[in-house]
Amino acid sequence: MIFQNLVTLHSLLHISSSAIWMSIVLVKKLIIQNYSIDLLTIIACVTLSSKYQDSLSQFIDYELIIQCYPIQSIQQIHNTEIHLLDVFSYDICVTTPDHFFSYLINLSNNNNYLKEILQQAQSIFLIKSLSYETIELLYNYPSSIVTLSFIFKITSNNTFFIEQMKHFLLHKKDPTYYLIQLLHCTSLLQSTIS
Repeated sequence: MIFQNLVTLHSLLHISSSAIWMSIVLVKKLIIQNYSIDLLTIIACVTLSSKYQDSLSQFIDYELIIQCYPIQSIQQIHNTEIHLLDVFSYDICVTTPDHFFSYLINLSNNNNYLKEILQQAQSIFLIKSLSYETIELLYNYPSSIVTLSFIFKITSNNTFFIEQMKHFLLHKKDPTYYLIQLLHCTSLLQSTIS
C-alpha cells in the first residue's frame, strides 16, 4: 500500500524521480523508527521530498491532493511536514540515483560515448522508476548500486563499468558486501527489465 500511494502521488503531482526516491527513503527511515505510517505521513514525505529535490522547478498542487485524498486541509499537510522535519531532526538529505548519474556524467569529461551511455541508463531509470514493481525492488539498495546496475544493464563497455565499480568500492567499509548487493540488484534488474 505504501509503495502504491507513493507511485500514485508521483504520477499525480509529476514529481521527479529524485523526489520519489527520497520519499521512499524517508518512509523507510520512519518504518525503522517504528513510526506509524498513515496516508497523511506518506503525502507529507512526498511533498517534503518534492520541495527538497525539485525546489527550483516544482510547484506542489496541494489543492489537487485534497481533491484526490481524504485530507481535510492543506494546513494538515503542512503540520505533518513540520512534524516529520522534527522527527528527522531536520536531516532529510538523501543521495539519489540521479545524483550519481550526474556525478558520473560530469566525470566522463569530453567522452561523448560514455555520456551517451550514462544518459541512456538514466533515461531507463527514469522510466522504470514510475513502475510500482521496480521501485519496490530497488529501494532496498543504495543509490550507487542502483545507478551502477542500470549502467551495467545497457553498457557494452565493461571496462567503464568495472572502473566505476572499483571507484565506489574503494570508499566502502565492507566492499565484499557492497559487491554482493550490486550483483544481486543487477540480477533483479535484468529479470524485471528484460
